[in-house]
Amino acid sequence: METLPCGHVAEAGDIRMCEHLVAEQPPSRSYRWFTGRGADYARLCEPCAGVGLEAAITVCAGCVERAEKADNYGSNRGRPEFPRRDEVLAEPASVACTVVPRNEYCLAAMPGGWLALTDDGLVRIADDGSTDFVREQGYDESYDPDDPNSPEGIGDFEIGPGLHVSPDGRFAAVVTNFGRYGEVIDLSDGSLVHELDRTFEDNWTTFYPFAFLPGNTFVTATANNCLDRFDLATGECLTERDSSYGSEHYEDCFHGRLTLSPSGRWLLDDGWVWHPIGVLSAIDLRTWAEDRYAAEHGLPVSDPENDWNRPLAWLDDDVVAVQRIGRAWNKMIDGVTLFRAPAFEEVGRFCGPVGRMWAHRGRLHTVTDEGMEVWDPADGARTGLLKGFSPTAYDRATGVFAQLTGEQLLTWR
Repeated sequence: METLPCGHVAEAGDIRMCEHLVAEQPPSRSYRWFTGRGADYARLCEPCAGVGLEAAITVCAGCVERAEKADNYGSNRGRPEFPRRDEVLAEPASVACTVVPRNEYCLAAMPGGWLALTDDGLVRIADDGSTDFVREQGYDESYDPDDPNSPEGIGDFEIGPGLHVSPDGRFAAVVTNFGRYGEVIDLSDGSLVHELDRTFEDNWTTFYPFAFLPGNTFVTATANNCLDRFDLATGECLTERDSSYGSEHYEDCFHGRLTLSPSGRWLLDDGWVWHPIGVLSAIDLRTWAEDRYAAEHGLPVSDPENDWNRPLAWLDDDVVAVQRIGRAWNKMIDGVTLFRAPAFEEVGRFCGPVGRMWAHRGRLHTVTDEGMEVWDPADGARTGLLKGFSPTAYDRATGVFAQLTGEQLLTWR
């Protein structure tokens, strides 16, 4: 055997690294830099990450093993290689519209158009771009950098408003992602239907748990570890039960973003448990009417270490796509893992998809810095890239994606 650049006479490892990571005292942070050949990557320290793959050298398997076991990973650089079958996509349609949503979570589909939350309040937007003011927002729970007690959010996420609309377009919920409060509004007359409060405990770690459900009901968190279902017409809680500390059904968990399956059978809860471990679980809504503890009996889908708030989308009534691949949060790679109900066993995975994600007719649609990408889960190939179009809302009923930008409403079907 020859002496490798790392100084050891041994077999070469399966990844290359920069010379600083094989030192006796390596830097405290390293990056996975994808080479563009499958899922192959090199590992580089922070200064060498600024240089690129040219800084990588061949090292022995022992050096690779030590570096891979370290918990000092930074973010990934580059993307894994993935097959491309890009088709020519039609350009988005454009109509004049001066509405400016408060953030990327403040535009939602409704029959015949869209609903936006602006600095002034809720605004209906017709397909032709015309607008109709609904009402002012009743509260504001934005992050205040000058207030030391103001929640800030977690990681790449900041506290701020989010918007949900019922399938029939009559009701809307304005919530505070990574915050405490929200409200349900009757859009027919602008009246307040229900005030939301999930209490204060660690709410800065998750999107606000809220979803409109079939049967003129909605589900929301009434505590960090409790989900309840309510009647939209009366505000009555339909799931009163004893889940208090010390009771048989008490759960030490923190509920997160809720995602309803197309048929309304399953509700995915993207939460976490201490210390902290992401726990994506599925609640069977078919049984919730008979079993008031169905929310506490959720089926585990995945439990990545220290990772939640991941983009996910239902491909159909049975299969859900969840970003990213892997279990340890600092060793995951860009891509999706597919799980099939009712057991939610893993049935596939492929590299590439990253960013906000929706599914339509079996295809995944993601938003990156370049624009919107379309993916075929059958073979993991990207089938289209629409540069410059970064939708923030999707209408499941019509298959239309929408973006408000530059005083224009852009839509793509």
